Amino acid sequence: MITWKHQPEDAFVSRYIECYWFLRKDQDDIAHDSPKLNPCPEAHLIIAPPEQPYTYGLCERELSGKGTHLKLPNTSSMTLHQAEPFAILGVKFKPGALYSIANGLAAIDDVISPPGFLAEMPDLLREDVLKNAADNAVTVGRNLDAWFKAHSDCIREDRHSRLARDALALLATTKASELETGLYRSLRAVQRAFVRVTGLTPKQYQIMVRLDELLLYLYQQNTESMSWADVAAIFGFTDQPHLIRYFKKLIGDTPHAYRQAKNLTIDAYGDFD
Repeated sequence: MITWKHQPEDAFVSRYIECYWFLRKDQDDIAHDSPKLNPCPEAHLIIAPPEQPYTYGLCERELSGKGTHLKLPNTSSMTLHQAEPFAILGVKFKPGALYSIANGLAAIDDVISPPGFLAEMPDLLREDVLKNAADNAVTVGRNLDAWFKAHSDCIREDRHSRLARDALALLATTKASELETGLYRSLRAVQRAFVRVTGLTPKQYQIMVRLDELLLYLYQQNTESMSWADVAAIFGFTDQPHLIRYFKKLIGDTPHAYRQAKNLTIDAYGDFD
């Protein structure tokens, strides 16, 4: 498989976009046909050839279509059913960015057609980007920077998006239940703005961030045996059963089973490091 990830270079664009990424699976590549996309608070614009099919499994739903699409934030694992060779370019938005970019969009757990100016990306740009993407991450990133910057007048900020952005910055070090202290606003006002902009509660967001850190930790461990009680303590769970319940609810598997299949279930969209 060919993959890369590249951060925006433009300061304005980087307020809304976390990174651009590329993923290509060729016929001879050894890869799982149905990798999981872990719970993710960010949306991804998936740029693909018009006739390239896609199918996602989410909570017993099947979401299918062809070509470029927008994968919204997902609160539980999604399965990507893709046995055939494919090439896709991704734009990973920052949490809540679609609210400003797509006229207040804050939906979650779905795959939709790109809204607003995202739907206006010319077919020529899609073909050109995909043609050159595999070997030229920097140029592709700069071209996409320029395209988004050219549509900056379509991006709107309001008091809700500004408050949500401030809350996101605090959530790295502050409990969701204590946000009002750092923002000098009532907790209810912060929560309403956060849900309105991101589609998630602050607590949901923190849970997903902690899960991402936990999954990365498990993926990086090389030892065959692992103390799950120690892992639970490291990540703030009350005990091992608490860790297992949390894991099964979000991933649909036990931590041990996930770790055994870690090469098959790491997030396929943008998490290549």
